[in-house]
Amino acid sequence: DLTSTYFSNGSLMFFLSGSGLGVHTSFARSFSQKSHGKVGAKLSTGNAEFEITSSRILSAHSKGNVTLSFGVSGVRLTIRYDRGGMRYVVPFSLTSGMSVGATVVGGCIPALVNYMFSRVMKPYYERRIARQEFTLAEKLIEARKKAKMQMEIMSKKAELNVKQAKEKYGLVVLRARYGYRLHEECDWRDVQAPSLEKLEKLEASRPRLPSDWDEPEDEEEEEEEAEEEVEEEIQDQQASTLQVYNSHPPNIDVTTQLNFFSKEDSLELHGGKSKAQLLGFYNPCLGKPCVQPELYIRYQLASWVYEITVDDIEPVRLPSHRATLIGNT
Repeated sequence: DLTSTYFSNGSLMFFLSGSGLGVHTSFARSFSQKSHGKVGAKLSTGNAEFEITSSRILSAHSKGNVTLSFGVSGVRLTIRYDRGGMRYVVPFSLTSGMSVGATVVGGCIPALVNYMFSRVMKPYYERRIARQEFTLAEKLIEARKKAKMQMEIMSKKAELNVKQAKEKYGLVVLRARYGYRLHEECDWRDVQAPSLEKLEKLEASRPRLPSDWDEPEDEEEEEEEAEEEVEEEIQDQQASTLQVYNSHPPNIDVTTQLNFFSKEDSLELHGGKSKAQLLGFYNPCLGKPCVQPELYIRYQLASWVYEITVDDIEPVRLPSHRATLIGNT
């Protein structure tokens, strides 16, 4: 390259090839967060080539790209698919020379692919994501209910341990949270049940297949009545609960659980596995692969108060030299 100049959404480059001096310019534009387009031209002595590129982000780790190149040397269509660190490229040579018909056909193919994706693939992915979100929300609520029941069973033993530890100036857990955003104080109030409205709208927009047309009308009516009963039941449950979380809280209070596991002067939790497997625990970070839960503990030993934060699979041994002294009662 002799020289290159980059400007907003484009570039201009001069190069020297066997046929002489040439120039390559391109301009890109974003139509949405996931859809992008680019046009470019390469002009040199004895050759002229133009490119039209359409790219789309298919998922968090994959991207599709279609490029139509036409000029003196011919018309080419290139399909590229990137996933992770792998790249797959499939080139198609439509003609060996300039052809208006081949250019029109090559231009229609990306438009057809984009239409099929927006009408078929995109709704499919949206329905799949909605189902996953709904299932995950149900799993989290069920895990929260089980952990809360276990905590209530553990509470009497935990209160007894705290009473005995205070009498002997031993170790008492004052506050403990498990999850993420540990600076936020979350209680054990109920979590609002997942809504079926979004999932039902997406399912209703699904193209009806011949197998759907063959369903008897009475079965369809029964399914609609059952869905309405489920919605009414969920609404009744929500109305009967005065205070609920609109979305799942980032952490849970595990003070009672740790006092249950503690002895008069120590607390030990083995490492090597997630603390979500402990009694009275569950993982509030489920469904967030980039977030790992942590355990925050504030405890009192004699008249001194300490605090410490440990990773999910890290062992806990209190008192610990890693704990920070924050005051005296």
